[in-house]
Amino acid sequence: MAGQILATTLARAKTFAKRHRIAIFMTALLMFLLGVAYAIHEAAIDPADIDPGPFFGIMLILSPLTVLLSALQLRYAAEALGQIMPLPSALTVTAVAMASNMLPLPGAYLVRTRALAPNMTGTDIKRAAAINLLAAKQWVALSVLVFAVVLTGLLPGWITVPALVGGIAVLGLNAVLWRKSGFPVRCFGTTLAIQAAMISVETARIAFAFAALGATLGIRQAFALSIAAVVGSLAGMVPGGLGVRELSAAGIALLIAIDPEIAFAATALNRIAGLVVLAIATGAITWRAARRKSCA
Repeated sequence: MAGQILATTLARAKTFAKRHRIAIFMTALLMFLLGVAYAIHEAAIDPADIDPGPFFGIMLILSPLTVLLSALQLRYAAEALGQIMPLPSALTVTAVAMASNMLPLPGAYLVRTRALAPNMTGTDIKRAAAINLLAAKQWVALSVLVFAVVLTGLLPGWITVPALVGGIAVLGLNAVLWRKSGFPVRCFGTTLAIQAAMISVETARIAFAFAALGATLGIRQAFALSIAAVVGSLAGMVPGGLGVRELSAAGIALLIAIDPEIAFAATALNRIAGLVVLAIATGAITWRAARRKSCA
């Protein structure tokens, strides 16, 4: 009964998101822009004082590394399904999936599932959806676990202990489900290692964004703020988690003695650098596809 209610609720949410996608996008964009303006004003940030070095570090090194790691995760998911997906193909699918997240739907999940089910049979779609869901839950659980570990001693035990236990429990359950679904356990370990690297890269991106604003940030605080990316990705109805990630970072900042306005502005700067890279990547993919079509 509960499962049926949940399924019905999700279906209605998706229908609502599709019907009102423009209004949702404009609301999220407005919230994001107002938040950026407020953060800049409250933190007395002069755009002219932003250090371009760390910003270009995010844009030219760390953002492409995020895309590469996500593509590797997709490649090993394909391997777990008994498929061979060349890295260039995985990179293309990943870039398109990330761009599709700007829709008020779980676009990345749908694009990756389609890529992992080339024959579009019922069995293929079911297995592709299953491995994508397992990978998503694994990433969330690992992020929560890292959050709990780095904040042990900084936050009360009633926050960190349940997060620690929950993260370990979900990862353990995920390993069991991975094996029960017939996916190679070695691919589970490889995926887990890639996701740990993704969290580390996101942490570095946050630290670089703070540096670009002339603010200092401890390593534990940077890891804590990295969970804002998870919160933003879970807001499926909001395009790309626009504004949600930044507000989450501001909320987490209050817990770890950081100026929330700076956290919001730094997270927004990190997003902007990523969007520039994504725009270039999707533009290149579109140009290449158009060129192939014209030559055919």
